[in-house]
Amino acid sequence: MDRLPPIGEDEEEMLQCTASPRDGQRSRLGCQLLIGTDLEEVEVDVPESQV
Repeated sequence: MDRLPPIGEDEEEMLQCTASPRDGQRSRLGCQLLIGTDLEEVEVDVPESQV
């Protein structure tokens, strides 16, 4: 998580409307993450329900 950029206002706002409780430290939008030389892989947990 320390390799990820800080969460932006838009991303934070979108995450306010999740169907399942979110982990405030780990919940991110996958579309906001850039995989590359600094971040070669990620582990993804998907909530049981989504809107």
